[in-house]
Amino acid sequence: MHILELRAAAFVLLVLCVAASCSCGAWGATLFSDDFEDSAVGSIPYLWWLNSTNSTTSAAVANGYAGNTTHVAGIHDTNINTENNHLKATFEQRTCGTTTLQFDACLASIHAGFGVRITNGGTVTSGGNWGAAIKFEGDVPYAPGAEAGTVSYQEYTSGDNAYTATSPLVRYSANTWYTVKIAANIDTKKYDIYFGPRGGTLARITPSGGVPFIKTTTGGQISSTGGMSLFTSQKVEGAGDLYIDNVVVTSTVETPSTISQAKLLPNGSAVALQNRVASAGTDQMTGPFFYVQDETGGIRVRSSVAVRQGDMVNVYGTLQRAADNGITTLRNGEREINAISVSVTYGPYPMPKPVGLVNRVLGGGPFGPIDTDGYPCQPGVWAKSTGATSGYDQISEIGLNNVGRLCRVWGRVAYADDAHRFFYVDDGSGVHDGSVLADGTTPSPSGIRVLVPSGTPLAGIVGKFAVVTGISGSVAQSEAGSPKGPTGNYIRNIRVLRAACEPFLDLNLNGYWDPGETFLDTNASGGYDGIVISGVASPNLKSGFDRYGTAIVRGRPFLIKGIYCYDVSGGTLDAMVAQGFNTVIDFDVLTPADLPAYNARGLKTMPCLRNPAQRPAWMAVANDPAIIGWYTHDEPEGQGVSPEQAYADYLWVKAQDPYHFAGESHFLLNAFYDYKASDEFAISDCYPVTSPTASIIPIANILAYTKSYHGSIYYPAYQFVQLFGAAPQVLPTPAQVRAMTYLALAFHARGILYFSYQRLNDDWWQDWAEVKKLNAEMDMFRGFLTLPWYPLDCTTSTEEVRIGGIRVGNSALIITVNVNSWPATATFTLPGIPASSLWLPIEGGTQPLTNRSFTYTYQPYQVRVLVWGDIPPPP
Repeated sequence: MHILELRAAAFVLLVLCVAASCSCGAWGATLFSDDFEDSAVGSIPYLWWLNSTNSTTSAAVANGYAGNTTHVAGIHDTNINTENNHLKATFEQRTCGTTTLQFDACLASIHAGFGVRITNGGTVTSGGNWGAAIKFEGDVPYAPGAEAGTVSYQEYTSGDNAYTATSPLVRYSANTWYTVKIAANIDTKKYDIYFGPRGGTLARITPSGGVPFIKTTTGGQISSTGGMSLFTSQKVEGAGDLYIDNVVVTSTVETPSTISQAKLLPNGSAVALQNRVASAGTDQMTGPFFYVQDETGGIRVRSSVAVRQGDMVNVYGTLQRAADNGITTLRNGEREINAISVSVTYGPYPMPKPVGLVNRVLGGGPFGPIDTDGYPCQPGVWAKSTGATSGYDQISEIGLNNVGRLCRVWGRVAYADDAHRFFYVDDGSGVHDGSVLADGTTPSPSGIRVLVPSGTPLAGIVGKFAVVTGISGSVAQSEAGSPKGPTGNYIRNIRVLRAACEPFLDLNLNGYWDPGETFLDTNASGGYDGIVISGVASPNLKSGFDRYGTAIVRGRPFLIKGIYCYDVSGGTLDAMVAQGFNTVIDFDVLTPADLPAYNARGLKTMPCLRNPAQRPAWMAVANDPAIIGWYTHDEPEGQGVSPEQAYADYLWVKAQDPYHFAGESHFLLNAFYDYKASDEFAISDCYPVTSPTASIIPIANILAYTKSYHGSIYYPAYQFVQLFGAAPQVLPTPAQVRAMTYLALAFHARGILYFSYQRLNDDWWQDWAEVKKLNAEMDMFRGFLTLPWYPLDCTTSTEEVRIGGIRVGNSALIITVNVNSWPATATFTLPGIPASSLWLPIEGGTQPLTNRSFTYTYQPYQVRVLVWGDIPPPP
């Protein structure tokens, strides 16, 4: 019987299992099976073919050999010259798990060498396609130390040591049937060979740690399996024949065609899902997981890989039933894939639309048969109690199970708990979920518990009407307040809705999308989806930061393009406007009396409050539209201001003016941590150009450290770019100024300021001209720099050329910078970008991509800015 018949039978069996709710069995993981009974004697076997035609090799099916009375396949080689050939077949591709090839083999002679390989597909003549191989040695052995009639294995594609003899030598005899098993672990890229008499015990003949997949001359190894080949010798030696029978290829990984089939597999099954669209991303959930969905259902995937709603993913992992914290469960929690690997292709791709559900039907009854541990694959949610006084007292909800699906519910907000990140929405259908509130005793109100990640304030919403789109889920009772009965804790499966909020530009900083605010339609529904609650009060801030670190100033996103000036006279301010700046800062001469001149030119500032005597005068004009925030201290670590004093000053400022943000600049790395309590934002004034050949890499490192200290890539960190030359610094070149600016943007600076308007000499004026270009380019990229964004997944082959950038919807801004004064070649990998090329908006032209990567040689301090998709319009 052939594999096509086996898989068809397996599918029918699965359908019957689902319909009858019988005990769950594993989805067939047989990729190929051939006993040659369906192939005609004298012909090349069905499903196989010879790689080439020559006069020294041939292949055909025989009606038995050496006591085997059934059909066998044979390959013959005269070995009169070094020509060789391959009898090959392909099977379903695998990119993970262990692929095992098992077959019976018999050689007519020990004088002619033959081998069998696992490959990555139908191409078998290129060493780059080989993964694992057993070699039956002939008179001219391939492996050093081997002899005719012994077995070897392959480690390299070529060279004197390409093959290795078994130790001790494993021998085979002519006209004797053996069984061979080659197990190729794609995850570890190692293989094992087992060998023994047919019908007897198989013994491992390779080292216990496994043999690395066959390596090319450059160290390359295959990353998938999809083929096998019988190959003849390239040595001049005796003629011979290799016969095989009962060829079976299996995989440890199940590849169900639908998500509902995946959910029916037994606990512990290895499963791979290909090209599935994420219905909810890791950024939308309350734990390290995301969801995928097709027309048959949805399932949770537990992974630390960043996945966004609408992305396409390939997932490989093991199936389990677990609580939100990842602990495996029996009667509650959700069916999920505990991912071993996740690969992401940026979307958004078309995905299922949310299904509107009344509260009563959210969650539903049990799904699937009884698993191997004696409990339903996916438990239903609690509907009412059996009357037990403790333990499992659940009578499950009736109806179809919808756990894992993208759904929409509505109703009045009945309760909200900001500290524990949930609220209840009640549509009047009378559902009680069986949980208790965070105090552990108060029964939860009627309605659906909505779980919300950090960033959405759950205040001032009770009594308001809400429409919530998210994932139907279920949590263990211990994650929903641990309800108690008269004699002990109850065990229940609590229905929840996991809010899946689309990114939006929060112009009034109330934490909720409001009509008119720009959003990214990641689920392609045509409207905003997430938590929609009308009339949530705004904090009426004059300035603040949204959840993506974008400055919102008086209801509009504000991209700081700033500079420090030693004077703020009218002529200087006019020069700043002509240069493209929108923010001018001064520590020494700026006074409230200068604000009208700023307003007349549309300029903004952040007055420095380091002098306590000047603070009251500034607080008196806090509502002036030229003020976007407060620069509480400049480099307090160098001015004798302790972190405690800086924090006290910050609290004083916020008490006087709670409506503007306040922060500081720092030049010492540890200061970004020591002073973080007083920094709503921070400016790095790292000035790395201390010689004409200095590296500018400290800019990237400090920005990365600053964001890590504050626990978020979205922390609003800004960069002062060196535009001066005073010992120990030297005046940077225009190329260095450009490189520092874009390096800061690559590492997610939320705006750029320059220090300073110095007007030194002719060289300085060349820098000044470069800055004007840079300000114009920031305007071109304003959409990237102010809309909701995600960090770009990208890597570089060398620290000498850095890469970074941001993704907005189905577009990405990619920035590459040579941080040193010498040329450097780098290879960049962009695993999420499904494109054949990128375009260069500044220098023009395109950059081809090969397998989502490209290589380029950079000149000293060279910057290349690339774009995938369109540049999004500014909000």
